[in-house]
Amino acid sequence: MLVGAGTVINRKQAEEALSYGAKFIVSPGFSEEVAQLCNERGVPYLGGCVTPTEIMTAISYGCNIIKFFPCSNYGGLGTMKALAAAFPAVTFLPTGGISDKNLAEYLAWEKIFAVGGSWMMKGTPEEIKDKCAAAVAIAKGET
Repeated sequence: MLVGAGTVINRKQAEEALSYGAKFIVSPGFSEEVAQLCNERGVPYLGGCVTPTEIMTAISYGCNIIKFFPCSNYGGLGTMKALAAAFPAVTFLPTGGISDKNLAEYLAWEKIFAVGGSWMMKGTPEEIKDKCAAAVAIAKGET
């Protein structure tokens, strides 16, 4: 299992997460200080970006997997496809607005590295188990 830390917004939080053994860091936005620390430590950093300028900054720090958050608020798949035309070496990890209703559409695009979705983690333990199983089935193309 590879465990990372999410919603990391500054260097102090990243340092703490890494001290506890996080193997990657994820942020809602792009933090240059977190990117620098991750580069120093050889740890992958998935910083959130929604504009060309943010993506260019991420690329300058060696990031080629971009967290696109909040995805649905910034145009979803259509916006990522437009951005990919200008940044062909980038792949995306969209979060925010991904659900069982649109998961297959996102996963069908070759520029998607992975997706994130909190929809699976809401409800009773049994409901969460069922939602996770449904997401796996969608990802495998079984539905």
